[in-house]
Amino acid sequence: MGCRKRWEWLSFSHRSGFLLFELLLVLFLFALASAAAVPMLWDWQEERELDLASEEVASAIREAQMMVKSGHEDITMAAMSVTFYCDEEAGRVSYLTKRGVKFIQPRGTLSANIRAGGRLYVVFRKDGFAGSEGNGKYTMRLRTKDGKHEKEITVAMYTGRVRVTRIK
Repeated sequence: MGCRKRWEWLSFSHRSGFLLFELLLVLFLFALASAAAVPMLWDWQEERELDLASEEVASAIREAQMMVKSGHEDITMAAMSVTFYCDEEAGRVSYLTKRGVKFIQPRGTLSANIRAGGRLYVVFRKDGFAGSEGNGKYTMRLRTKDGKHEKEITVAMYTGRVRVTRIK
């Protein structure tokens, strides 16, 4: 009986509240779970940002194609070029649409966390042709700043179909 009385303070039926050790254990487990989850969340956020940027570029290409095919603003058989480039000084990926020497919509700048590999240069014509005179580039890679995730945007030369594929 004496032994039972000695360890009675450990029984849960007579205690009220938590021990400091129990509180520290719960905080440690929470910190451990957070340490594992936060990097995964950042990685997921970067991947979603790349998905959004690649779909924005693909959508801009499709919009330029539709303008040419629908005869928007007196566009005739003259070519309309859609050029995507990376501004090396600012480190930002920008895309623009140009008709002759005049810049028109769509155009924009992607997030600062997106980098470009290469340059996409395609000329669309009213008859549906997507090409250019010798210097056309039909693929471009977009990647996250850290290089973990990468996507490739490809425009088919004759049909103008746009395809976005995951590389990494």
